[in-house]
Amino acid sequence: MNFQAAVTAIAAVYLARGRPLLWLEGLIDDVPVAISAETGGAGDDVRIAYRNGSTSEVQIKRGLQAGAVFWNALLKLAHAIYRREIDYGVLIVCPNSSQPIARGLAQDMGRLAEGRYDSLGKHAKALKQKLEAICLPVQSVCARLRIVTVHALAYDQASIAAARSELDHICRNKSQIGSAWDRLYRDAAAMIEFRTARRASSVMQVLKSAGIDIATDALDTPVAMLSRLSDWVIKANTYFTILGVR
Repeated sequence: MNFQAAVTAIAAVYLARGRPLLWLEGLIDDVPVAISAETGGAGDDVRIAYRNGSTSEVQIKRGLQAGAVFWNALLKLAHAIYRREIDYGVLIVCPNSSQPIARGLAQDMGRLAEGRYDSLGKHAKALKQKLEAICLPVQSVCARLRIVTVHALAYDQASIAAARSELDHICRNKSQIGSAWDRLYRDAAAMIEFRTARRASSVMQVLKSAGIDIATDALDTPVAMLSRLSDWVIKANTYFTILGVR
């Protein structure tokens, strides 16, 4: 399974559902309204616009270890936050990434954000030193930087299972949930290849093009509301009168 495509598809599901990803939990209500793939920015892999108007860039790394690739990804996000090119930076890692990063540094990031520099792990100490060496403010940068583990591997699909649960609210026919996920996963791979973007309306079209019957009774779900509006417009324009014409 392509980890980047799976993570992108998960973001598309939460966009369609109008629910927070929780990648920035405790910072903002991170409900996505638009996702863009391969932006060439600090995150490069995915850029996300949120309902409150803020943005983040996301680096997605599978099997990440503490080395040059890791530090380059993290410091690129830190620079973009400091220059206000983005509001938040997210480094997504998979379950088999280095645990001192995925757990240790991820937890210590909150301590750095609060200005607590005691009892830090070695990676948190290294991050603090690296930020100070390039004259970036540790506390304010770390307050907008997160490391998140997403379970989206062939042998560990907990995050995919959660996304499929959200599709239960989108698919009228529950037997189509698997097909809906497969279609969004393939669409995510295409987004990466062709550097495209998605909003709720385009996610709706992707699902409908695959014959997915969208439930229209969930008024708190963007795709459901759009589908309901689309059906109404088609019906309203099927039967109308013109003055003087029978």
